[in-house]
Amino acid sequence: MEKKFWSWRKTLEQRGGSCGQKGQIAIFVALIFQVLFVFFAMVVNVGLIVHHKINLQNSVDLAAYYGAMKQAEVMNAVAHVNYQLRQAYKLLIWRYRHVGMAGETYSHPYDSLGGSMRGTGNVDQEFKGPDGAKCSARFCVNYPVFNIQEPNEYYCRDICREVKITLLGVPSVSGINFALAEGMLGGLARSIEQASKALVDKTRKHCRERSALNWFALARFIVSYKQEQQARKAILNHLANSISYDTNDLEDIDGESVRKGVLTTLYRNLSYPNQEQIDPVNGGKSGGNFRFYNSLGDPNCSGTKGEKRIPPKWLNEVFLKPLYIALQGLCDGASSVGYKPTMMNSGDGNYSGPLYGDGLDPSAVKTLVTMMADPSDLNVPVNRSWHTTLGMEKNPWCMAYVAVEASTTPKVPFNPFGPVKLKARAFAKPFGASIGPWYYNKWPQSSRSSQGGIPDRVDPTLPPRVTTGEVPPGYTEHESQPDFSRYTGDKIGNKSTMTMGHVAKALWDKHRPPNQAAWDIWSHLPATGSGLLGPDNSGDTLAWSPSGAVPAMRDLELGFILPDQFDVTYYSIEPDFWRNYALRLRKRADLSGVHIRGDLGYRQGGGAPWDTMSIKSQIERGRGQNFYAFNSPLTYYIGAEKPPAEAFVETLTSWHMIAPGDYKLQASRFGNCANSSIVPFNTDQPEIAVPGNCMGGGRTGYSVKLVDGEYLQSPNLEIGGQGQTGRLLNPWQDTAE
Repeated sequence: MEKKFWSWRKTLEQRGGSCGQKGQIAIFVALIFQVLFVFFAMVVNVGLIVHHKINLQNSVDLAAYYGAMKQAEVMNAVAHVNYQLRQAYKLLIWRYRHVGMAGETYSHPYDSLGGSMRGTGNVDQEFKGPDGAKCSARFCVNYPVFNIQEPNEYYCRDICREVKITLLGVPSVSGINFALAEGMLGGLARSIEQASKALVDKTRKHCRERSALNWFALARFIVSYKQEQQARKAILNHLANSISYDTNDLEDIDGESVRKGVLTTLYRNLSYPNQEQIDPVNGGKSGGNFRFYNSLGDPNCSGTKGEKRIPPKWLNEVFLKPLYIALQGLCDGASSVGYKPTMMNSGDGNYSGPLYGDGLDPSAVKTLVTMMADPSDLNVPVNRSWHTTLGMEKNPWCMAYVAVEASTTPKVPFNPFGPVKLKARAFAKPFGASIGPWYYNKWPQSSRSSQGGIPDRVDPTLPPRVTTGEVPPGYTEHESQPDFSRYTGDKIGNKSTMTMGHVAKALWDKHRPPNQAAWDIWSHLPATGSGLLGPDNSGDTLAWSPSGAVPAMRDLELGFILPDQFDVTYYSIEPDFWRNYALRLRKRADLSGVHIRGDLGYRQGGGAPWDTMSIKSQIERGRGQNFYAFNSPLTYYIGAEKPPAEAFVETLTSWHMIAPGDYKLQASRFGNCANSSIVPFNTDQPEIAVPGNCMGGGRTGYSVKLVDGEYLQSPNLEIGGQGQTGRLLNPWQDTAE
């Protein structure tokens, strides 16, 4: 036995061991493993927490981006409807200034009698009358462009001054010479007397009828504009209020809850341990929390859900007090009759009736006088919806953005210190577009509207702005008449001899006798009743023949209102509003009483392109017809160097980033779109429409970006114009847990 033991011991020693050291390494390894396991568990624990934190932040970023995208989509629709208001205003200017002045023959830049342009017709300078003095617009349609006139009747020939027509002398029955003539000529002399009286009576009657027609035509143009603007404003105000009624929610373009969509986006992108902490319906849950903030719902900027007459506080409506002058008759003179420039309204907002009502329905006249009036108290909602307006200006101190905040306490293994609460926050805002221009170029932080003096007007040609509480503007004949700038820096507007000359030339070229325009092309314009407001109405305010034919006058109107350089600078214009927005808005129950229409030129039941009219269609048709000298000299219209079907791309002037996070201007896409990226119009497939009608080039409307919350709390933002600094009216407010 002993021999075997020593033999085993010798063998063990040869192998480097001893019976006294057996198991020591195993014990050491066991001890080290526990330490390593703790470190491993900590690594796993920290890694999972970091993973869930990153997941939570990414999910919150996506949710905020989604919310701002929905906010931006509605703001894009608001911006475009605001541009529709501008186009309606431009149409009124065309009818008042250009149709109303084209019959002047003495000093108008276009010599309609000779059929040629006068020396000033190609010069962009302010129009002057025959004596070299300023001649503001006077409305007169009694010239032979229209079939209500004989080819040689020019009652508007000296529109800048009073027109007088000498009456033929009428022999007196009691006169000695007449008695002698009667003795010599018998009954022939009395027949001459009767014929002379009849001719004088006819001239006076004709004067009264033409005077009444001037008043009636302009009154209907003004009222149709007001009904057009009222219908458009109902949509604009409703949409703007739908994203401004609550800080906790807003409605998207389809009327659905954005908060619900934000929560769904957040929840579906969360990891499972984070999802366990968030209620997918309400957002709150034991151990987790969800917060959504809509900045436009702040009380300083908010509106009222469903309101169609008053915009939210982040928009300010620009009310105007335009002055209208029409040639009205002096028809009761003993030796002459004539036409005198006569104001239809004054600074108090009231309109006068016609000097003569021959041929007019007295009830229609009474209704038109009432409907033309600009109410004085703008605190009354119905007055706001009917007052003459240019549209909306956006308050820069009410910044549009959304915030999403979420916190979770995810369950992770190996957590010796207890649960860890994670929190993430993100801010996203629309940017890079414009609702429309301010009236003045400065907006102090404490003001509800842009401020300045006459030199500070963004559009110096506009009539005075008026708001409740302000002193009504002094009415001066030249500065108070409606007008608009055609390009940035334009101080002349439609008083330009170049514009007047070439617009009048187009009008006469299409309607010189015997091709006179039928007067009934405007018979559908409202004189009484709901007019354009009814949902079953055609919704059309442009010229239209009762026979269903498209009159040339319609294309003249359409061509004049096409986007110009001023428009694309200050407005975000959607080339395909019909497919991108109108069709979707028509499905909303809360807009069932509002006539949702396409762009100006839309006519319900009128067939293509009228029943789906868009800015793209306007441009394509207007430039295709080419009634005006678009390429020379009226180069302020967009698209001069492009084919008509591609000219719309110059409306794509909103910001387009080079790459995510890189916000430098991408010049190759600005105002451009490759032909292969233009979406073809197809009325049977509205679902293929994309904003801007361009799949891979320039864009229109608001883009969306993530922003730093500290920026939204800054006390020194310079966003109200040069030198106008301050704090947002709706800054982000942090909440304590």
